[in-house]
Amino acid sequence: MKYETVKSIILIMLVAVSIFLTWNIWTYQPKYDTMDSADAYDISISEKKETKSLIKPFKFFYHEGDKVWGTTNEIEINTLLDEMMKWNISELNNITNSVSDKALDEMVHGDRRLEIIFPDIVPFQEYSNVLNFEDKSLPSNSFDRIIVDTTDNNDDTNIVYFVKYRENESSVFEGRINSNYLPLLEKEVIREIPYNYASYFTSKFNKKTLHLPVERPEKISYQYYTKEFSTEDFKLALFSDPTSVKKDYSSTGEEFTDWTSIMRVDTENNTLEYVNPAEEPTGSSNLNQLVERSIEYVNDHGGWTDNYQFFSASTSENKIDYRLFLQGLPVFDDRDMSVITQVWGRDSINRYERPYFSLKLSIPSYIKKVKVPSGSELLTILERAENAEMLERQYIEDVAIGYKLKKEPNWSQLKIIALEPSWYYKLSGSWIRLPSMEEIKEVENGLE
Repeated sequence: MKYETVKSIILIMLVAVSIFLTWNIWTYQPKYDTMDSADAYDISISEKKETKSLIKPFKFFYHEGDKVWGTTNEIEINTLLDEMMKWNISELNNITNSVSDKALDEMVHGDRRLEIIFPDIVPFQEYSNVLNFEDKSLPSNSFDRIIVDTTDNNDDTNIVYFVKYRENESSVFEGRINSNYLPLLEKEVIREIPYNYASYFTSKFNKKTLHLPVERPEKISYQYYTKEFSTEDFKLALFSDPTSVKKDYSSTGEEFTDWTSIMRVDTENNTLEYVNPAEEPTGSSNLNQLVERSIEYVNDHGGWTDNYQFFSASTSENKIDYRLFLQGLPVFDDRDMSVITQVWGRDSINRYERPYFSLKLSIPSYIKKVKVPSGSELLTILERAENAEMLERQYIEDVAIGYKLKKEPNWSQLKIIALEPSWYYKLSGSWIRLPSMEEIKEVENGLE
């Protein structure tokens, strides 16, 4: 074969290979996994939590004859819940129409009754993640306390009541548990009550029976160093496309905005507010749905930065609050530094407000025991406050001891807060600090 012919064949083969490779480069489509924009910025700021850690009683009482003992101790409440989580609750029935007001009061505060109280109404469906209900088709109703009849009735079962204890809108559901559970409850909880719990007496408020301590409760005041979380992490967690977010500065701190939403950061109080105006609140919502998606929303970015617990919900406003707790007591302040608030639209979050710090380390030298007023002293303060027109007692829905959070003078440098125990009362769904006797006297002197 002539040299020129071989050269031509080689040239033709090289051209063919070149065309083949060029075609493959032009038409090649790599198999990439689909990436969701939200997943691209998946971030966990702190913890995820389950319903049993977020929806909890904040006090419970035991009635025996005319005696009442009670506690707000977190360890005692957790012990009780651990026992209740072993139960299998059956035969759940709505008996509201067969219970008079007098019978309801006896049902809640009767002999050998455990009265387990939540801060606000809890939906059956969401609480099935905590307690075991035999019937999986639960009512859409809710309750704010669980009443356990611990009487030894020589029967195979004992009654558990789920009560919404509110004026003009009370409801009662009756369920049953196997009596075999009671010896464990007696051993782990009831037997210790007279020795470990404080004595209480009862008093009528707004047609409701409330329990007040006989002696002055001894609580502890604290000062804490706080831990600050990155607002950049919240930006990554809350915005659907963080790359499009612009950061500016305002008179109160920082602002993060994209074309639909804004996150305002108050650097003085270490709080933030995320607003999505496109998701306007839309009328009344289902309580169970509100609770369920509020937990899921915070879990999605690991936003439980401290010991927050479900505290209140308003279905008419699509609003829900999770409040900071310390030593079993709720924490309050005037700047929303102790509460996570969500307001929901039809499909997504409309407004999300929260602190971006947590309690890190208590300062030993500032830990001290404090006695708050007894129940009788509390009634005196309420009477004086009513006379001074600082409140109207007949509208009080509940009373509880809580912590008042306040920033210390060195807050801006060291981020130290103080937590002082105080009495609070619930009025029209809001918790308000009860003024001290000294504060009432100042008002009275001003009226003279």
